[in-house]
Amino acid sequence: MAEKRIVLLLGGNIGVPQDTFEQAEKVINTRVGVVLARSRDHWSPPWGFSDERLFLNRALVLRSGLSASEVLNVCLRIETDLGRVRPADGTVVARPIDIDILAVEGHVIQENALLVPHPRLEQRRFALAPMADIWPSWRHPVTGLTVLELLDNLPA
Repeated sequence: MAEKRIVLLLGGNIGVPQDTFEQAEKVINTRVGVVLARSRDHWSPPWGFSDERLFLNRALVLRSGLSASEVLNVCLRIETDLGRVRPADGTVVARPIDIDILAVEGHVIQENALLVPHPRLEQRRFALAPMADIWPSWRHPVTGLTVLELLDNLPA
């Protein structure tokens, strides 16, 4: 596949997320693609479950020749290597790291468990705000809205 820009979102609320993200970014840089930009760090409450610990979120833009499925597989491996354990029943829990593929330049992908752009991107300030730091002109390929417009559409 030709090289394209990919946006990943790193999130975590166990341990020292900044340190975990640095480790993840090194592996991403060598196994997925060259990191072109990183957002500032954004703190947010957990989304979809209750936990007293805030989440740290950071977006990365990288250039990669891997397919979205290959990127997903590498990211899942990185999560496991850095201590993420997924409950067998699928419940959402606190975790040291979560890596989501938010967008793949110019593509809408629907393959098995992989949906890109992320299917709940428009609802998630914690994903849109970091993405706006590094690629504010990105347009959602389905809605046509920029990241900044998507952020403006969220309730305060």
